[in-house]
Amino acid sequence: MYQLIATQYLMQFYPAAEYAESKLEFDIEGGKFVASGRELLKPGWRVLVRSSKKESDVPFVPALEKGQVLTCREGEITAKKTEPPKHFTEATLLQAMTGIARFVLDDNLKKILRETDGLGTEATRAGILDTLFKRGLLSRSGKSVLSTPAGKGLVDALPDIATYPDMTAHWERQLHDMSEKRQAYAPFMSQLENQLDGLIDGVKSSPVPESLRSLPKVEKKPYRKKGGKGRTTRAKKNYQGKG
Repeated sequence: MYQLIATQYLMQFYPAAEYAESKLEFDIEGGKFVASGRELLKPGWRVLVRSSKKESDVPFVPALEKGQVLTCREGEITAKKTEPPKHFTEATLLQAMTGIARFVLDDNLKKILRETDGLGTEATRAGILDTLFKRGLLSRSGKSVLSTPAGKGLVDALPDIATYPDMTAHWERQLHDMSEKRQAYAPFMSQLENQLDGLIDGVKSSPVPESLRSLPKVEKKPYRKKGGKGRTTRAKKNYQGKG
């Protein structure tokens, strides 16, 4: 965990990686064919990342002039199967939190998150993941990070506004406006409190979602602090996902 935090912190001091990217479009008998590739010119921050995919594995296409006529010598049809996205590892999940803009639905908000640090900061991202593991919302399977039934149930039970990073982008935009003295602090906090109160009231007034009702019985009783000496004891109540 320390290595991940240190690597993420050091990345901000490295220059950006530079690529030469090419994209070719061909018209062959009325059909559109596309070839794309890129070549790494300067690795920049990527020298700190261990990637299973070598940059040399990415095809490089030659430079051509627009309108240049070429000869199609041969063609073939290959049958392939689609594959589900690979599970996150702790390293790739931290990277995804940094580049969270690609998960945003609103195109205007994507630009905002690209200009910020994403979800959390260099100092807090690893702590966020650690909390999710401790609360049983995430689990480890080898190097992969998986969501637990409790984690999936929680996401299904939450309103959409709380499950997408768009809300973070809204906050970042307003915080940026405050730093530029274009927005006052008090209206931002008032709107935020009203929004959170509305979400909480909605949860209180709604029945327990089915995704939480069907959770399996917890194997370990949760811990809670008891008394003023900071001792941690097992709670006597055995919580279940029942409404």
